[in-house]
Amino acid sequence: HGYAGREFTHGLRMDRTSDAGDLHPRQTNKERNYSITYYNELAGYTIGQVWCDPNKPDPSKAKFPVGSVWFKLVFTTADTSAAPYLLNAWEWEAYVEKGAEQPITPRALTKLRLLEVDFGVRQDSKDAVNGWLFGVYVFSGQKKGATIKDKLVPIGLQWGNDPGLTPTAVRAGEKPIAESWINTNVWNENVPGSSLVQRLGWGYRLQGPVADHAGSMMSVYMTSGWPPAPMVAPSTMPVDSMLKWQRNVRTGTPFQAGQVSLDYGLELMEGMRNHAIANGDSVMSKAYMEELANTLGFVPTLQGEKVVAAADVIEYDKGMTGRNLYVFFGFLLLVAVLVGLLIWNFLQK
Repeated sequence: HGYAGREFTHGLRMDRTSDAGDLHPRQTNKERNYSITYYNELAGYTIGQVWCDPNKPDPSKAKFPVGSVWFKLVFTTADTSAAPYLLNAWEWEAYVEKGAEQPITPRALTKLRLLEVDFGVRQDSKDAVNGWLFGVYVFSGQKKGATIKDKLVPIGLQWGNDPGLTPTAVRAGEKPIAESWINTNVWNENVPGSSLVQRLGWGYRLQGPVADHAGSMMSVYMTSGWPPAPMVAPSTMPVDSMLKWQRNVRTGTPFQAGQVSLDYGLELMEGMRNHAIANGDSVMSKAYMEELANTLGFVPTLQGEKVVAAADVIEYDKGMTGRNLYVFFGFLLLVAVLVGLLIWNFLQK
């Protein structure tokens, strides 16, 4: 519920805001993005087990069986002037906020365009070192084809985090990324104007256009656990310490000590966090506000949050009308009583 809550037409949730240039060199303003995730029967059953008691979710039940699949549709407020490849994109109308700057624009039915499709598949093969395979598509109106599916171009696949590999080592050619496949027809670091994708993840690992590029797709989902952990390494952290977020953590294994693994179920973590905040968890509420502020560039006010009230307006009447007239007669009565008391006191003497 509240500021970043789901909208009612399609159930879209607020996703990360794209800064100028994130989607295309022509993009000069921030753009809002909204998404929704779908699950197949196996994945949906697991989610149902976690939320079997809707008042007390059980993170220990988050064990996705082999064959679980999810995919996420990401829509944007950007149009072809900001991202030319969105020509003839699939459009949805959604009840969202379009503006990405303060003051916050009120929600209204707004046209959104399909930008990105993410997916994850729970696998049990020697290649899927963590037990999951992730992938990202981007929409391209320039691609030939009669259907929306025809116009989705793969950005890449990721089946591991390439532990120990830093961005410097990749740039220097010491060792290439080996656990992500990147479509070089979509991303060209040297010619960004001709690329559909402007940025990848940390150290050239796979990441989608609407994502935190301080991590990779797999590294972000890998942090899913309860209680929540930071999804990306703090920017002030030394590079060697950042590599904690680029380990290979097997499915069902907590990202850090003290966590219960949610088996790469990032949406499960977000749902449990929202549930905790709605039930009065002030610590998570503060952390969530900081996350929102980092994503949006400003601090929004959430529904149900206490807002500092404006100063009370002092109302007054002008002239001998309304309350002024009553006050005047009251004053005269008070004077008359005082004079009467003085005269009575004088006569007693």
